[in-house]
Amino acid sequence: MAASTSRPGETSLRLFVAITLPEAWKQYLAARTLELERIAPGYTRWVAPELLHLTLLFLGNQPASRLALIEEAVALAAGEQAPFTLALGRLGHFGADAPRVLWMEARAGDDSLRALHGALRKRLAEREIPFDPKPLVPHLTLGRARREAAPAVGRLLARRLDTLALPP
Repeated sequence: MAASTSRPGETSLRLFVAITLPEAWKQYLAARTLELERIAPGYTRWVAPELLHLTLLFLGNQPASRLALIEEAVALAAGEQAPFTLALGRLGHFGADAPRVLWMEARAGDDSLRALHGALRKRLAEREIPFDPKPLVPHLTLGRARREAAPAVGRLLARRLDTLALPP
């Protein structure tokens, strides 16, 4: 990610573009994290339900003076896309040996999320707004492994994620 520059004394904001989740999703996901906690007690720091979201693009630290320009780019990109429906997918994790981040997949029936991600990148680049160039991996972060968590517990949890059918 390119570093942003700001004038001395100017406020810097840590920004990302995200889709907020409906309250019903937040409640559902909070209940599912309780199921995961029972499998691996104390392994994970869970994300508070009110903070759950689908990150589309990470912008990092940006000068506050560029916020209006960023909002304009986001509005244009979103306005260029047709409405689409999101659905929850499978449980997954980042971290090869033991999960360091537990997540639930978010998906659209077609390529809508990737198209929106591409439009955001295009509109921000046109305005010379730096952003993280990583490809989109549509997921909702449910929790992060505690530093002191036992790797063996994480491996158990990772094996269970592949077969775990969470109740509705």
